[in-house]
Amino acid sequence: MENYNLDLLTKICNLKYKEKYNQRVIAQQLKLSTAKVSRMLQKAFDLGLVQVYIVDLNSETTELESNLEKKYNLRRVLLVKKQNNSIDEMKKLAGQRTANYLLNIINDKDYIGISPSSTVKECVSALPIKISRKVDVVQMLGGSYNLTFKGLDLTKEFSDKFGITPHIIFAPLFTDNSGIKNAILRDSSIKRTSKYFNYINIALVGIGKFHPIGESTIFQQGKLSSKEIKELEEANVIGDIFGHFFNHEGNFCETSVEDRMITIPTRSILKIACRIGVAVGIEKFESIHGALKGELVNILVTDDETGYKLLDSDYKSTV
Repeated sequence: MENYNLDLLTKICNLKYKEKYNQRVIAQQLKLSTAKVSRMLQKAFDLGLVQVYIVDLNSETTELESNLEKKYNLRRVLLVKKQNNSIDEMKKLAGQRTANYLLNIINDKDYIGISPSSTVKECVSALPIKISRKVDVVQMLGGSYNLTFKGLDLTKEFSDKFGITPHIIFAPLFTDNSGIKNAILRDSSIKRTSKYFNYINIALVGIGKFHPIGESTIFQQGKLSSKEIKELEEANVIGDIFGHFFNHEGNFCETSVEDRMITIPTRSILKIACRIGVAVGIEKFESIHGALKGELVNILVTDDETGYKLLDSDYKSTV
């Protein structure tokens, strides 16, 4: 420490942090270069003359997020407080947090895949009207069974924020049979979009629940037969993500239902660097838990009540 003029270090710190002078003014006043002022401010931090205390007004939530990240080996966890909020209000809050997160991580030349859900829609709505990023947007699964193409509409709304034309799947999520599915997949426009599946590095996706039987959005779109329902139950399906059904361990279930679905192949999903799963409500705990165990998402946006239950589960990451 004797190599440093502590009086000068202290003076610089007082001018910077108490008097609120910028480094250029400090340099002029003390007849120093701005580079030297910068180095001495850093040295003051190193010596402990200046200390920073972060007052986290959401410390409990922040700690829970960190604990969940460690437990499930997640890149990021974003929680919204349940409090007295309705499920619709929580979806809006989750959408806002997801939108803010996206704005921080999206860069030029990103390929962003989108899979529709009510909470993903809230995220898209919360984004600014115009985002100055040069990206590609890819629809990851077909529209609804009744050809209202909600997935297409949401993909278009999302891509409009960037002022671009998205890569669209002009097809339903469910076809009547595998023959029709295979014919659609041979269509040149579908092939043009599907080639971008392997380019996606950010995916925004909802996590659906399978139980109670009949309430799942994907269940309703597929108009599943009693035989298919029995097959899914026997496969211990608990939820769906990216248009695919999965079980408690987060393993995708190979059933005959897959034979008539038009969606991103399972082999392409885990190649996506940022897989952002957005789902709120304690009733989705099982499906969220399974998605985390299978590492189907590596970034999670949910509510704190679900977060505490996820933390209390007996799952431990092997990573």
